[in-house]
Amino acid sequence: MKVFLISHIADVDGLTPVVLSKLVFEDLDYKLLEASEVSSFMEDALNNNLFDEYDKVFMTDLCVNEIVAERINKLPFKDKFQVLDHHMACLDLNKYSFITVIVEENGIKECGTSLYYKYLLEHYPIKILARESVSYMVSLVRLGDTWEWKKYNKEEARYLTILLDYYGVDKFINNYVDFLLANEKFYFTEVEKTFIDLDNKRMFD
Repeated sequence: MKVFLISHIADVDGLTPVVLSKLVFEDLDYKLLEASEVSSFMEDALNNNLFDEYDKVFMTDLCVNEIVAERINKLPFKDKFQVLDHHMACLDLNKYSFITVIVEENGIKECGTSLYYKYLLEHYPIKILARESVSYMVSLVRLGDTWEWKKYNKEEARYLTILLDYYGVDKFINNYVDFLLANEKFYFTEVEKTFIDLDNKRMFD
């Protein structure tokens, strides 16, 4: 199965779907975009038949506009597309079968990563997705992205953003793919704890 993922380059919520995808799919290509780049990228991709060779195309923590949604909706293979987003401005796009926008469900605020994780668990339920390390990281991403870490006093959720600054995009993705493959439980390494401590001291000095 050949998969293409489009996700948000700006933060941990946009990068973690890449990590999850690398755990699940052997044949994966991905593109990380700013929200302002989505429309032009999708128009170019559709004009140049970029998605023809893929079995599934995911978009996470981003959404297409109405024009692009209409173009996809007219494609004979529209069912290969799945957009998963949590931004309120995109709620009207739920009318399309391939777009799911959920801001909050059962009193819990969602993020791109949490929606994608649920989708993967339902449609590609491989053993590694059920690992505590994976589910715990997803919960930290959700708490951090929705700012609910303050509500639950879960400082760890904020640490992932600190570590993204430390690692950079590519190293963050590769580090957590390797980590989740190797570990049943989620934890921060001693080196990571040192960097987090230094960042916290700098913030409060």
